[in-house]
Amino acid sequence: MANLAFQEYIEKLSRQKVLIFGLGLQGGGVDSAKFFLKYAKEVKITDLKTEKELKPSLAQLKNFSYSLTLGEHRDEDIQWADLIVVNQDIWNKSPDSHFLQLAYQLDKQIETQIGLFFRFCDCPIIGITGTRGKTTTTYACFKMLQDNGFKVILGGNVPHTEILNQLENSQDLDFAILELSNFQLHALHLEKKSPHIAIVTSIYPDHLISYAGENFEEQMQNYIKDKTAICCYQNANDFLLLKKEEQILQSFAPLSQAQVLFFDESALPKDYKIKLPGKHNQQNLSSIFTLGKILNISREKIQASLENFQGVPYRLEKRGERNGIIFINDTTATTPIAAQIALESFPANKIIWIGGGYSKQLPLQNLVKTLMQTAKKIILLEGTGTTELKQELQKFNFEDRLISQIFINLKEAVETAYSQAHAGDIILLSPGFASFGMFVNEFDRGDQFNQIVEKIISQ
Repeated sequence: MANLAFQEYIEKLSRQKVLIFGLGLQGGGVDSAKFFLKYAKEVKITDLKTEKELKPSLAQLKNFSYSLTLGEHRDEDIQWADLIVVNQDIWNKSPDSHFLQLAYQLDKQIETQIGLFFRFCDCPIIGITGTRGKTTTTYACFKMLQDNGFKVILGGNVPHTEILNQLENSQDLDFAILELSNFQLHALHLEKKSPHIAIVTSIYPDHLISYAGENFEEQMQNYIKDKTAICCYQNANDFLLLKKEEQILQSFAPLSQAQVLFFDESALPKDYKIKLPGKHNQQNLSSIFTLGKILNISREKIQASLENFQGVPYRLEKRGERNGIIFINDTTATTPIAAQIALESFPANKIIWIGGGYSKQLPLQNLVKTLMQTAKKIILLEGTGTTELKQELQKFNFEDRLISQIFINLKEAVETAYSQAHAGDIILLSPGFASFGMFVNEFDRGDQFNQIVEKIISQ
């Protein structure tokens, strides 16, 4: 039986008109829509995308009755609603949205998927965040707990997962395991709640164009402030796991009343045979080893789970091999530091790097240095970030490694990479930039890469 506060909330919803402000394609909007369609008096959905673009999401709502405003947002929809459910992507792309400001001016009730879940969830929550590594760590956590008989659900920033409709029976769960983005953590500041066990894998510059500030440092501080919601509302019975070597993360510990534990790759026993490449994955999995000890899982069972963990699609994912040439899909590397980490995960001068895309206005100098040390060939995709990167590359001696053509077609880029590769080389899609322009999103970019690779391998 759900708790009394939740039952009272549901009863109130039966008299309220609810606006889903942003449906999106990654599942969070669909989860919110299904929940409120189940309980609210009336539901309206608004999104800037068209019906055609939203077809996969709308198909999941075909058995419900609701009204739609697509291709635009309207003042009258904000005015109509008693309660407005804000998609996390609104804070990403439109943090100063006129419609959000109007909602606040009209004193509308504002909700978020994550805030609502934290408010009413009746089981302990394990929350995982980080600029890089949070998804891999979240899946490894989920697998270890499932392997060892815990009743768990997976959600948050994990695409196409639904958590709100689990609230009624959440008391039957041992844990809810949530990947948490900075925008979802922004919502937790509004709720003043943090997870029972918090894991922070890394903090690097990202999404800064969505943050106010007169300069890079101010924007970065506001980004970090959102991230601190993972721990700053914890109590003495909670746990906070932080990567030891990251200077920024040292500042998180004093913000929390939880028991603080630090991890790095040395925490992982040397006899563990981990399948994932890269020092960063050793570090990510060392946090799960530390979590396993907190939960009193035996060393042998932790080892079995971590050694059998295969990784996550789109993140340094091996897609196949032909003629001794390996294809790696790391399309979710949408920042320069993410591409650097990928490049450093493989042998130097064996990498045919496919990168470039839409700029996030982040520093590029360290990426260029890493490319100098690791890349055999550099192939660039069209985008505003590519223009910035090429200008940086031209300051150094890259003429023999940089393919001069800027590719507007991923198929041509991958085929060119393959033509430049020899046995033992690695074709690495790890763009270092966002996907806007050439692709619907980074997953579309990754899916296209997979299809191209499958054709090359099958020839």
